[in-house]
Amino acid sequence: MPTRQTYLTLDIGGRRCALRASAVREILPVPHLQRPPEAPPPLAGFVDLSGGVLPVVRLAVLLGLEAGDRADPFYGHIIRLRRDVAARRIGLLVDRAVGLLDIDPQALRAVPAEQTLNGLVEAEHSEDGQLTHVLALERLLLAEERAALDAWTRRAAARADAWSAAP
Repeated sequence: MPTRQTYLTLDIGGRRCALRASAVREILPVPHLQRPPEAPPPLAGFVDLSGGVLPVVRLAVLLGLEAGDRADPFYGHIIRLRRDVAARRIGLLVDRAVGLLDIDPQALRAVPAEQTLNGLVEAEHSEDGQLTHVLALERLLLAEERAALDAWTRRAAARADAWSAAP
C-alpha cells in the first residue's frame, strides 16, 4: 500500500499550490528585502541569513500569476528550500504558507510536462472542490534563469562583503 506524502500548501496569486514538505528547510516571515532597482521582476530581493545572502524569487511572477512588482505582502512567507533540492540557496516568496496536507500518491493526477512551463506543475490533487497544483521544484527555474539568479546572488554577496569589511 502506498505511503501518504506530506505537502506544504501555498497560496500563490490566488491559486493553491503545493511543494513536497521534505523539500522545505523553513518558513520565514517576509523581512525587508534588499532589491537592486534593475533586478528582473521575478527576483523579489535578497535576505541576509546567518551571514549568507539568500535570493528570494516571487513565485507568483515566475508562474505568470502576477504581472509585476507589488509591495511585500504583509501576511506573506518566504519558503526556504533545502539546498539539496534546489542545488543552491533559494527562497520563494508566496502570498501565504497555508498548511500541511497528506496525500495518497494514488490520488494525484499527473500533468503532462508539455502543458506547463518547463513541466513545473507535475500533478494536481482535488479534495473538497479545492484544486491543488503540485510543483516540481527541480524544474522551478530554466537553465538561463538559474545562471542569472546565481550571478545576481554573487553580486549581492560581494556588495554585502564590501560593507562588512569596512572599518
